[in-house]
Amino acid sequence: MENWQHEQLHFDATLTLEAAPATRDVLLGTLAKHPWMSLKTVAGIHFEALRLWLKCIPVYNHPKRKETSK
Repeated sequence: MENWQHEQLHFDATLTLEAAPATRDVLLGTLAKHPWMSLKTVAGIHFEALRLWLKCIPVYNHPKRKETSK
């Protein structure tokens, strides 16, 4: 994304990625390099669940899947 004003570049947001296979070793390495990211995600999910529980929001089971013919 670029933001140009009066023919001058004011902002440039560039994202460069490198493809890597999602093997067990790669995923464990990523978890080892960034452990707080996973813990933050798990803590956030549980925090939101606690908020819903404190509000007494009802929990509904997922409806059973209808069988499809092949």
